[in-house]
Amino acid sequence: MEDLENSLVLAWNGSSWNQYIYGDFVAGQFNSGVSYTNYLGNVETSGGPEFNSATGGNSETSGPVNMSVVDSGYDAVLNTNGCTSPITLDYSQYHIISTYVSAYAGTSTADLLPDYSRQPLLDEMNLFPEWFLTQLLGVDLQPSDHDLLNETMAILVDSALEQPQVLVHRDFHSRNLMLLADEEIGVIDFQDAVTGPLAYDLVSLLRDCYVRWPVDYISQRALNYYRSAEAAGIAPQASKAQILRWFDLMGLQRHIKVLGIFSRLCLRDGKHNYLNDLPLVIRYTLEQLAPYPELGRFKDWFELRVLPQLPQQDWYHPWETAGDE
Repeated sequence: MEDLENSLVLAWNGSSWNQYIYGDFVAGQFNSGVSYTNYLGNVETSGGPEFNSATGGNSETSGPVNMSVVDSGYDAVLNTNGCTSPITLDYSQYHIISTYVSAYAGTSTADLLPDYSRQPLLDEMNLFPEWFLTQLLGVDLQPSDHDLLNETMAILVDSALEQPQVLVHRDFHSRNLMLLADEEIGVIDFQDAVTGPLAYDLVSLLRDCYVRWPVDYISQRALNYYRSAEAAGIAPQASKAQILRWFDLMGLQRHIKVLGIFSRLCLRDGKHNYLNDLPLVIRYTLEQLAPYPELGRFKDWFELRVLPQLPQQDWYHPWETAGDE
């Protein structure tokens, strides 16, 4: 039997997300005619899909498939009509997907998913000094450096926790989305879903670590998203400045974390290609620091202690233009 998270299925029905649990879940093996218990308390009894075993998030299906889930031992994959190919998204598709984000953000997650609380948020960011600064760049951190890092992280966590708390996919970006038949959207890698900040998934999507979008487009989509959440009763009214601050600081939390995670993926797991994406993440980090005086000391420190270490790295290309190509 797999953990509950690995038997989670998300399906978009045109107006809302349905969430399912498969009762007797066996990795890589499903039978037709099974029943799915809806995560929100309903029961779906229309015939289930047929599956063969799968690895690496790819599936080989048999028979007519309307909705299917593949478990590779690492994540579950929503699969419609047998399509599992990752996609490169254009603007219109991002409009579609950010609407989906708004829809599932409104799903009640009380007593369902773990809280994205202070300690997990801090633990993630602490990968940054351990793996990016110390092990990848060789920065010799002093007690005063740790004090500044802790002060910065506390500001980011406080901002995250004061936002409305909703269902958070936690890794909602282009490589975890699939364009399926009839422009349906497939979502993968959602086994780590939590209850957390409203802005988290949107900043993951719009400030994607692999794709850069125009600055004005990002800000307008973030504001539109929040206003939609207000209208749906998901979020309280907030000023434009407050919305963008939540969005920017949430992005900082995520990108500081990602600098550590990508470094660890290379150094510990041998996945060296992740380092090629670090310059864009660094660009996001510095751009998001700039508007906020309370983060000025960390920005100055980053420019003094981190940036000079970058040109000697074999993966480095100028962060100032990362994502423009």
